[in-house]
Amino acid sequence: MKEKLKNNPWLQAWFYTQSPLVITRPALRETLYCAACLAGGFVLSCGTISGRPLAFALAFLACVGGGIRGLGCLIGLAIGYLTMQPFAEGLQLTSSGILIYVCIYIFGSLWVTKRSWFRCAAAGVMTAGVGGIFLVSRQLTPTVLSEYILTVLTAACLPLSYERLLSKRLRSAGALLAAGTFLVGAAALPAPAGINPGCVAGIALASLAARRADLPAAAAVALCSGAALDAAQSTTVWTLILGLGATAGAGAGNRSRWLRTGVFLAVSAAGIFLLGIWSRAVWWGLGVGTALGFLLPAGRIVGRERSAVEQSAELVEERLSCGRDVFLRLYRDMGGEQMENRGKNRVFDRAAAQVCRRCSRYSQCWEKGAGETYRMLAPVLPEILQRGEARREDFPEEFADSCRQLDGLVLAVNQELEQIQRDSRSRTRRREERIVVSRFLLHLGNMMESNAELLRKDRMPPREGYRIKLGVAARGRDRSHVSGDRGASLHTEDGRMYVVLCDGVGTGAPAAEESLLAVDTLVALIRAGMPPESAMEMLNGIYILRDSGSFSTLDVLEVNLINGQGVLYKWGAAPSYLKSGGDLRVLGTAAPPPGLGTEQRAEILRLNLWSGDILVLASDGLDQEETRRLIREYTGDNVKTLAASLVDRAAEMGGEDDMTAVAVRVTEART
Repeated sequence: MKEKLKNNPWLQAWFYTQSPLVITRPALRETLYCAACLAGGFVLSCGTISGRPLAFALAFLACVGGGIRGLGCLIGLAIGYLTMQPFAEGLQLTSSGILIYVCIYIFGSLWVTKRSWFRCAAAGVMTAGVGGIFLVSRQLTPTVLSEYILTVLTAACLPLSYERLLSKRLRSAGALLAAGTFLVGAAALPAPAGINPGCVAGIALASLAARRADLPAAAAVALCSGAALDAAQSTTVWTLILGLGATAGAGAGNRSRWLRTGVFLAVSAAGIFLLGIWSRAVWWGLGVGTALGFLLPAGRIVGRERSAVEQSAELVEERLSCGRDVFLRLYRDMGGEQMENRGKNRVFDRAAAQVCRRCSRYSQCWEKGAGETYRMLAPVLPEILQRGEARREDFPEEFADSCRQLDGLVLAVNQELEQIQRDSRSRTRRREERIVVSRFLLHLGNMMESNAELLRKDRMPPREGYRIKLGVAARGRDRSHVSGDRGASLHTEDGRMYVVLCDGVGTGAPAAEESLLAVDTLVALIRAGMPPESAMEMLNGIYILRDSGSFSTLDVLEVNLINGQGVLYKWGAAPSYLKSGGDLRVLGTAAPPPGLGTEQRAEILRLNLWSGDILVLASDGLDQEETRRLIREYTGDNVKTLAASLVDRAAEMGGEDDMTAVAVRVTEART
């Protein structure tokens, strides 16, 4: 089929656009996820222990979330609770599930819903509230109250376990606990041909662990499976049988899967025989479960050894962490280096050594009477140093009347001041270079740490609540095709959108080269994981070290597409404009561009963006008053039209610089 589509472009276009049979891969994947959530909610809602329904499905719903997958889970748990449980308890738990879903769905666009504690709190609070209403109509006894508390704690705590299972952290205790809850639910399903689905699943899981896991992991999986089956069926045999079978199978050494599975089956069968269990369903369940565990792809579930990808990720994480430690140590060493400080108070000593040494009063003024001389000259030294030049009238009248070489002393003092200024500029330059290099090391270390942190986390695709529409218009000075303004946008995998605008100082090709360097550097560093503020400081350091006198002003907008929070970083750039509803804010203050010193920093403006807000980044070629007027009067939603109107109006007014406008409009994402 694929070859036919490949060889026939017309058929390929029809198949992927009009055929009712086609389901795109993302749509198919999402459909399967929803079906799995529906089945999981149903299975968990069927679980009982000692005849009491459990809140496993509520915790699973809180973990899944409030999207379409959560809706599937809600439908599944509602069917299970209302059909497989007593009506009163099923209605109570179903009502709790509806409130949990509504709560997470309403706050779905906020960052807080991505936190584990919020999901646990939502499940616990809603379950407690609904259970409290039903509790009023019942007679309070210690048993009823303990069941109520157990239900609330189950709903509030188990979402953490389901998170471990869904994120494939399968060797954690939380994942084992979550898997056990599914076995409890499966054990309550109708048994076809008398074979309990929960028993088959538990035996298959224990057989799988015996075949692929090391001894401790196999024992843990088997004991968890056996305990879940015993809790669901009110027995005490499965924990012993599966624990012994999995331990024996895993302890058979690095043998073939046939041998390890055979050892598991033999030991488990011996345990059933010795316990005197003659039920045909149990023996059939052991056979079917063992065969199923033999056929399952074990490497994806437990795995005797870590995969090559896991080992590589761990190695990269270790090296990134070590690199960060090295860079931070070098940063501290360079920052701790003390700079040479030549004493400015000795300026008179050096001048007197050159001029007054041949004078007959030298001993009286600068040796025996040195204290009195310093006392007279000390008040005038700060003013001389601040001015950078000594004058005859600066010296006290008493000292000037007694000095025979005053003009020569003034000249020598000025020569020493010039030398001090040269030394100071040289020391300042060296100090700035050390600061720039040490900050480079600091930023590189932090970037390595952030990348290492990504390897430690379970990465799940973010659910973005907002979208960004961009409109860009640019024109060179005197309608030139070469513009010193340059922009770029970047959408990262963690749900963030970056918009960069750089204005090279000057016009023409030199300014275009500077802005291109700035944009390429910033985008590359941000893509590598460096925060925009650190990336801008790195670019500032590059300008300082290069010392070419060419710079670019910087505008970097960062928008979190999950919650709509934004940050605008400005360094020497023209003002930006934020229109929210009928209000217009001017963002940014006048500041020098980067490259003029290490004491400068980017201006950071934190924004709370809502759907419909428009943010305009502009270069200094646009007239500020006219730009504000046009943005305030604009009522459309086409940001390309807005950007073009701003640039056209600036050109009509005879703009004498390159002109660029970037209009950013925030809209809600369609679900």
